[in-house]
Amino acid sequence: MRRVPRSAAVAVTLAAALVASACGKGPATAAAKGDRIIYATLDDCVDAGKLQPAECDTIIEAAVGQHEKSAVTYRTIDECEKAEGIERCERTATGAYKPRPSAFLVTLAPKAAAEPMYLALKKVNAYRTAKGTVVKPDGDTPFSDRARDRLSDLREKKNRRS
Repeated sequence: MRRVPRSAAVAVTLAAALVASACGKGPATAAAKGDRIIYATLDDCVDAGKLQPAECDTIIEAAVGQHEKSAVTYRTIDECEKAEGIERCERTATGAYKPRPSAFLVTLAPKAAAEPMYLALKKVNAYRTAKGTVVKPDGDTPFSDRARDRLSDLREKKNRRS
């Protein structure tokens, strides 16, 4: 039997790895697709281990900044709670009220980013983006266990008060 030169064996191994990653079986797939996941907190992001702790900190902080700049505002706590639900609002530095973020939608690649998520307005078990896009736990975007538990707890609390 003829021996295969070592360089050829290495080349074949590398080619197989590239083909596997292109077919969704390798680590490069997550970076190429821009996978997203919902985390409940900064610690949830860190504990998942998909990003470095400093990356989680940076993107969650940016998401909080995005929330502070662009979340819908209400003049009074009553207006906010009527629209968002009891105990779902926070007071801003200007005296207005905004919905409190409940989780963060984290995009892992090509560049890590996060956006604030709020409890869905209707009686559905879901989060929503600031633009109103609803994300359900049984959809295409995975939820961390903590984000799923928090959603259930918040929904249960909102339903008891509605």
